[in-house]
Amino acid sequence: QLKDYEKALFFPCKAAELVTDYGKGWSLKYRAMSQYHMAVAYRKLNRLFDAMECCEESMKIALQHGDRPLQALCLLCFADIHRSRKDTEKALPRYDSSISIMT
Repeated sequence: QLKDYEKALFFPCKAAELVTDYGKGWSLKYRAMSQYHMAVAYRKLNRLFDAMECCEESMKIALQHGDRPLQALCLLCFADIHRSRKDTEKALPRYDSSISIMT
């Protein structure tokens, strides 16, 4: 693994920019997925505040549209963010919720 997370962050940011600029009539799924992928990249860069903001936006859209798989991915990302903050008390229930949605 190269672990070039700065470069990896470029692609979902560009996708979010395209959705904002040209995607007025597009499905919100595109925005939600780009926000989710930005959250993952931010978390890996240890930019946890940015990761949390992106993940919250993605989860909000997923909840509005009943997108259960994306909800599970967001919960997993939330758990990883809390684990990165060394807050296992908040991480574990989110891991459990993510697993229960996925199975």
